[in-house]
Amino acid sequence: MKQSSLRFRLTIVSFFSIAAALVATTYALNDRFYRYFQDRIYAELEQHLEQLATNLSLDAASNIVVAPLLDRRFRQPFSGLYWQVETADAEPVLSRSLWGKSVSVAESFEPGERFNTRARSPSGPSVLVSGWVIVLGEGDGERQVVLAVAIDETEVLIAAEGFRAYLLKWLGLMMGFLIIAAWVQIGIGLSPLKVIHRKVEEVKKGGKTRLSGQFPAEVQPLVEEVNTLLEAHEISLRAARAKASDLAHGLKTPLTVMRVLLHEMEADIGPTKTADVDAQISSMHNFIERELAQVRNDTLGQHQTPVKPVLAHMVASMKKLPRGGELDWQLDLPEDLRIPFDQHDLAELLGNILDNARKWAVGKVIIRGQKLTGTAGSITFEDDGPGVAEAMMEALPSRGKRISGSETGSGLGLAICEDLLRAAGGGITLNQSAHGGLKVEIFWP
Repeated sequence: MKQSSLRFRLTIVSFFSIAAALVATTYALNDRFYRYFQDRIYAELEQHLEQLATNLSLDAASNIVVAPLLDRRFRQPFSGLYWQVETADAEPVLSRSLWGKSVSVAESFEPGERFNTRARSPSGPSVLVSGWVIVLGEGDGERQVVLAVAIDETEVLIAAEGFRAYLLKWLGLMMGFLIIAAWVQIGIGLSPLKVIHRKVEEVKKGGKTRLSGQFPAEVQPLVEEVNTLLEAHEISLRAARAKASDLAHGLKTPLTVMRVLLHEMEADIGPTKTADVDAQISSMHNFIERELAQVRNDTLGQHQTPVKPVLAHMVASMKKLPRGGELDWQLDLPEDLRIPFDQHDLAELLGNILDNARKWAVGKVIIRGQKLTGTAGSITFEDDGPGVAEAMMEALPSRGKRISGSETGSGLGLAICEDLLRAAGGGITLNQSAHGGLKVEIFWP
């Protein structure tokens, strides 16, 4: 995927946005879970703390006595659950689980105050401590006692780590799903641009002249601008074609008359001057043809014209010309055969070839077309006339070359056909027909 691709950019932005959102979610949920579990631990410790306060008493010598608590972990050495009772003037009373080592609660608290803190355990790891400062005794026998119940923080950390691992696994799966969903969403969002691209290709191939269809509001202005440009381009091409056509029609007839008059005056002005003037007329004629060919090149590919209807119409026209109605015109073309010319150029292309066949055929003209790969195709024209000598085959499409002087014509017909086909990337071939006459094949890519 190219970095300049809009899909690539949107995918990268989606990837980092999703990743940032999930990382923040993971941190927030993990922190919230740790605090929630910690709160649950403190709530449990406070229950043990109240039971410790209930089981606390003074004996006759004013010594602190603690009745056994229900949880057996208080009686197991280093079980992870501990209690202790501290006074200012005596050694602390410890649970058996502390194994003779107290938990250091350094802060000082007011009587009646409850507190939650973190401290060091005798076995090394930190512990969570829930404490309560109470007063025992009366009068001069009053004693301030600090009750503390602690549990190893390792349990909280293990639970939080397990939750984090579980959370990361599922958020990783969610991230993959969201990236795939974003990819699909981007594809759906950009699909109108693909439609526009496909329709532009159809316009380039000549299938359509405008972008048509329903488009989202966000891309509709783009479609309208493209259609405006296509319309302006089409108007410009029509104007150029009209000017070239006017030029051709305005100059071809006077040039033809000048050539006829020139040959009539040849005896008066001499063959040398006649040849010079004829060369100038030919140069002007070639210039006109070159300008017409340029217009065709500019409009090439703007149309894909069905061949069969135009060819049928041309054959009908040929039948109205001398000898045309006497010939057997055989057409065999597929309905979907199309050629990259407009009807004007196609009529000129077919007209030159059909007119030659009409002039030279004895009894029939056979026309066959076939589709090749993609939009490529070919058409063959065969007649049963006298044919053309092998030596003239290659020179026949050249400008000014004619099969015989007995027929009228400028010798430009096949040359114009070859120019049109070459402009489209195709060509024309001449061979002897199996029916005795000339076989002309045109093809285009």
